[in-house]
Amino acid sequence: MKNILHSAVACVVLCLIGPVLLAQKPTASGTLTVGATVEASMSLTVASDNLGITLFSGAGTATAAMKFGTINAYATLPDYVSRTVGANSFTVSTPVDVLVVKANTNSGSYTLTAALNSADSTNTWALNATAITASPAIVKTTGEYGRASMYTVKVTIPSSNTTGSLNNTINFVATAN
Repeated sequence: MKNILHSAVACVVLCLIGPVLLAQKPTASGTLTVGATVEASMSLTVASDNLGITLFSGAGTATAAMKFGTINAYATLPDYVSRTVGANSFTVSTPVDVLVVKANTNSGSYTLTAALNSADSTNTWALNATAITASPAIVKTTGEYGRASMYTVKVTIPSSNTTGSLNNTINFVATAN
């Protein structure tokens, strides 16, 4: 009887703790140490201005493109393209927006420069009142981060220019002050 009692107790104990013993599974652990160097950064984007022609590609990116369309000294121009006519030349212009934003820097403002990608020995280029050549020119000394600034792109074409196309790229560089 004693053996039966011991066997019964053993069965009850096994029934009660058996599932617990079976539920315990082997485990392993590890760690992952994460490190990084936080670096200051800036972003520059070019966009259509409400008063200017619509950029035909890349609006809101750092590589936008604009077409003045067919330009001339006297006939109708595309919408949002302005013109002034002088004695020996005419100038076409339209505004664009440039936006500079920053991250992880204490800089309070930026300096913006612009340069033509290739020298133009025939036509004269400007942003607002600043002449633009193949050498960088300062167009803004204390730019405000996070706020788009309007720049009027101006190209002056002399009356002696008889070529059929006008192509160049304006390279912008924003440098934290």
